[in-house]
Amino acid sequence: MMKLYCAIVGVAGSVFAVEIGEDKTVYDLKNAIKTQNKIKLKEVDAGDLQLFLTKKKKKGEGMWLTEKDVQKGVNDTSDFNLLGTAGAPLKFVGLLKDDVEFKPTLEDVESMNTPVHVLVAIPQQWTISQKTDAKRLEKEENIPLEMLWQYSEMEITTFPKPDELSSLLQRPLPFQLNLQRFLTMKTIFDPSGPFLVCNELSTMIDGFSYSCDYRPGPMASENTWQRMYDQLLDISYRLCRAHGFDVVSNRNLADTTGTTVRRMRPDFLLHYLGMVLLRGEEKSATTEIDEPVKELTAKMSWWNPMFYGDLPYILGYATSGARLRVVMIDRHLHSDAILEFQSIFQQRAEVIKLFYNLGVFLS
Repeated sequence: MMKLYCAIVGVAGSVFAVEIGEDKTVYDLKNAIKTQNKIKLKEVDAGDLQLFLTKKKKKGEGMWLTEKDVQKGVNDTSDFNLLGTAGAPLKFVGLLKDDVEFKPTLEDVESMNTPVHVLVAIPQQWTISQKTDAKRLEKEENIPLEMLWQYSEMEITTFPKPDELSSLLQRPLPFQLNLQRFLTMKTIFDPSGPFLVCNELSTMIDGFSYSCDYRPGPMASENTWQRMYDQLLDISYRLCRAHGFDVVSNRNLADTTGTTVRRMRPDFLLHYLGMVLLRGEEKSATTEIDEPVKELTAKMSWWNPMFYGDLPYILGYATSGARLRVVMIDRHLHSDAILEFQSIFQQRAEVIKLFYNLGVFLS
């Protein structure tokens, strides 16, 4: 099996992946594309799709298009070869497993220099509605993060109990955004919410979604995993700051708030004017999740109202590779799990909801 990345002609940010064997035919690939996009292509017959190999006929032959190339949509397919023989095995039309395999670096991911192998052209009558939507989006005014608060406020009069907080942190975002992978991530949003354009939030969500395609290996270091989680923590941090809540985040630094046992360093700390709001401990995938959970409280000094105010608890998170657990730490330094994700990659939509709502809750 090989993974092919495809983009729909004329539709910005439409990259998606299909897995298929190189011995399968062009028609099999059309069916796989249709299956992968059941909602978007529900009115289209698989046989009506036109597929183009993204290696150019002339100059640049041998180089695939990249996600950056197709970010704004590709309209001209004249430089690309049409895969016009339905019964042709993919390996005979330039789609061999060895040719499409790509091991990206972090730099490749950040620059969107990751390959797109196939362009998908769809019937003319279907594209009319898509172009109408695109024009509508262009007219929508981009709003900054701080304006999202009029949609996102939580009506909280008392500190929520664990089950209540779990529900709050998993509530759908009360609006919809134009994401590059909307079909993959659409469960983030309330489908009845208004459509907004917030490029800053869309970029953060899309960035994490793309990073999930090139996840760290099973033996990756803690530093590598921390870079993955930094993308999620950045959502909470920037939401707080946008709301005028000037939190400070520390990673792997000595704790200046006085809430950590001497000579110990928390992996992550979020605080406001010295009052700690969130602690984090992260480990590689080779470590059981219970170990960083224990470290959360083992590194804490005794509860002091000077550092925690009137808070009945603070929040903490612990990670073991892709596994994530969120806990509530009370005044006796006892922790209770409120949310757990076996894989931030497989549950990326739920994880995005968590870190968005966390930013709202902490503010």
